Amino acid sequence: MDLARLLNSPEPEPPLVDISAQLASLATLLGPGNVILATPHVRVALINLVTRLVPVPTPPITPQPPPNILLDHPLAISVQHDVVVNQRMTVSELYKYPLGVSVEYPESSAQGVGHLFQIAPDDWSNPTLDFLYSKGEPRGHSKKGEEVTVPFLRDANGDLVPCKVKALKFALNMLLPLETSSRKRAFIAALRKQGCPAPHQEETYFDSDEEEEQLAKEEHQRKIRRGYVPSVVTCDGRLEFSHSFNGHPVIKCEHYSKTNNKDHYFNASINDGSFDVNYLTAVFEEDQEEIDYIENAAHALGFGPRVECTTVCNFSVQCTICPFDHRDSEGNLLQLEMNHLKCCVVFKRYEPLPEFRVACPYVLVVVKGLHPHPIPLPSKVPPKIRSELLELLPQFQEDLPDLTTRRLLRHPLLKSFLTKKLPNVLNPTLSDLHFSLANRSHVTSFIDQGTAWNGARYFFNQQTLQRPLADRYIRCMVELDPGELDVHPEDEPRSAKDPPTLRFILCMGFEGSERLLSCQYVQSDIGFKRVIGFYEFELAGWERDAKTYDYDGKLLQWAADQHGGQAKGLGLHLQQIAQQFPQKWDLHEANRLLALLSPYEHLHRSFRLCVTHIYRNIRKCKVEEAIRHLMRSLVCMEHPDWDATILKIRNEGGKAAQAMCWEKSFMPEDVWKAGDRTSNLIETAHADINREGVHCTLVGGILKGEFYDNFKMKTLKVFESSGIRPSYATGHPSENVLKNLKRKFSTYHKGLESEDHKIADANKKIQEAFEKFQKARQKIQARTQPFTTRRHTPPPKKEEPPRLTRQEPLWKRQKPSIPKRFLPLRTSWRAE
Repeated sequence: MDLARLLNSPEPEPPLVDISAQLASLATLLGPGNVILATPHVRVALINLVTRLVPVPTPPITPQPPPNILLDHPLAISVQHDVVVNQRMTVSELYKYPLGVSVEYPESSAQGVGHLFQIAPDDWSNPTLDFLYSKGEPRGHSKKGEEVTVPFLRDANGDLVPCKVKALKFALNMLLPLETSSRKRAFIAALRKQGCPAPHQEETYFDSDEEEEQLAKEEHQRKIRRGYVPSVVTCDGRLEFSHSFNGHPVIKCEHYSKTNNKDHYFNASINDGSFDVNYLTAVFEEDQEEIDYIENAAHALGFGPRVECTTVCNFSVQCTICPFDHRDSEGNLLQLEMNHLKCCVVFKRYEPLPEFRVACPYVLVVVKGLHPHPIPLPSKVPPKIRSELLELLPQFQEDLPDLTTRRLLRHPLLKSFLTKKLPNVLNPTLSDLHFSLANRSHVTSFIDQGTAWNGARYFFNQQTLQRPLADRYIRCMVELDPGELDVHPEDEPRSAKDPPTLRFILCMGFEGSERLLSCQYVQSDIGFKRVIGFYEFELAGWERDAKTYDYDGKLLQWAADQHGGQAKGLGLHLQQIAQQFPQKWDLHEANRLLALLSPYEHLHRSFRLCVTHIYRNIRKCKVEEAIRHLMRSLVCMEHPDWDATILKIRNEGGKAAQAMCWEKSFMPEDVWKAGDRTSNLIETAHADINREGVHCTLVGGILKGEFYDNFKMKTLKVFESSGIRPSYATGHPSENVLKNLKRKFSTYHKGLESEDHKIADANKKIQEAFEKFQKARQKIQARTQPFTTRRHTPPPKKEEPPRLTRQEPLWKRQKPSIPKRFLPLRTSWRAE
């Protein structure tokens, strides 16, 4: 009788027998990559066999208590047995610990175990905070006037010390279940959680049953996110399982279209061998027969969604939903909520009243009950180690806000701290200090205020409370609504990527502001990469007192590059100041009031563009060389035909500015000549502070800027008092001129070398092309000549390809009367 007839027979079934050995032998055939072929009748018989199997229920797995190795407490200096605490309590053991000992896994028993800790009176702490077991709500404490005494808590004279009692119950310490699973179920869980990540655009229509299922799904997703509401609403389309034109399985959103809607979810990589395509097909097509067959086979091997979970996690974790799929009581494949294991262990803490702690510096903790769960993971940093790290962090100073985990681990200050703390460990790390610090995310939890705007606001408030006015570095913090500000025609329109508010922070020391008031020649620049998300407007000026005794404290010149925001902002600021003097007349145009001048008219009186930036921007202009020559001619003291030159430049598509010619400015000629032609000073200061760090956080940029400014102020003070300069350079203008000449010649020479390399590459290509041409011509000639003459024909004379000569300065081709020092900065080459 075959197996199918046996299973379908109407005769009474015989008694059940154990066939585990036979199933185990069948399971050995399911090796990786094995394909077992059988007839359809055998497959139907196996399906019927699976439905008739009756598994014997196994008792639920009970987590084991902590191992004994953690209950020995080797740090205890003494152990007593059967010690009376009061009339109603006698502990089986009493462990006594010296000063500074931290216990993470206190021993407990049904009768109760006592732990006596010695505490420093001047640094009183709660030893129960070191316990890794999560503690629940208080169960009661002694009231004032109802203090108790403990026989072994006495002062130096042997008198009993009054103590207060606090009782706490251990929280539900463990969560079940978290299980390990195969990649396919993790993939299905991720798809169910994410869905189609495309923005919500098309409407998805559901019937009544699907609508109810969709609401239940959204509620379940809300539990998984623990109340977090996503900022972007994503597509709610169904994920479908189908096949491409070449027969490969794909998973895609129902709104996906290859021709006109490609932004929806589409995954064609599921056939790369990473997933079980048969199981994915059965789940998406709701083939319950195939699902039962695959999952029952997996259950027989000890894995799958129908196997009982055995993995636990700490009560303090934020995860409340199992990240993998399980079968619920109704057979649905879901991510189920994790259950709490109850723990009835209670501990009582006896500590002397504050006025008796010096006489009796001990705390007694009694732990009563048995833990029905495994020990928790050491994921909590002990308070003593945490306090030591918090005391260490301020020593990082300006490096603290920009500390990442990697930067902290390799910082010399932390290495020195760990070496002193752990002298017997080679190359110690934070994980050697405590296991929980292997989780590098603990670093971010130590800086609770953050390092962005809120962190800067906190630093500003602390500075206001703790520092005198003269020592404050942050002068003000302002947050403005862009809609309330004036709009000018030159302003760029705001985009959707711009922040909703404009935030300004003014940072300047007291001494720096005093020196700015006495500065005559000022330069400015805008930094774009030092602080993430912020532009940095910087001011700098020459210390003229080191070179002359005569100064009047008036601002004579402001130099900057061609960034439009700087010049326009300075003009608006000067116009606002001029409004305070409505009856004051202009010095340069005596018939006009200062209050009536426009922003650009104010710039005519003090603003000057950097010549280096002008020439650099002229080189970048996409115009003819003749127009560039006209642009360069504007950089002068006086121009013979300014208006016609400006008109010609504008007609050719270029731009011009009046802050490059003294004739078009109201600045005195002596001031123009004495002022700086370039903004090298602010560019040097900008590059110098960038060495302190770029791409910093806001708080990190502020602290590093304060360190840099203080360093510069102290260096300047030392020079003024002792004549010691910050380098061996004398600072004489001749050194700067010599360096400038060398730099110009080096730049000029590098340009010539670059052109020579281009010529050499061109000659190489010409030579290769000419050799190919010669070979081709020889082949053609060999085929066209008769055989008799071919043997006696001499080889053709090798021709030299045209070569490009190396560059020669143009002054070699000019008349000898022209001096070499006036050679133009241009070169030429020709083909011979």
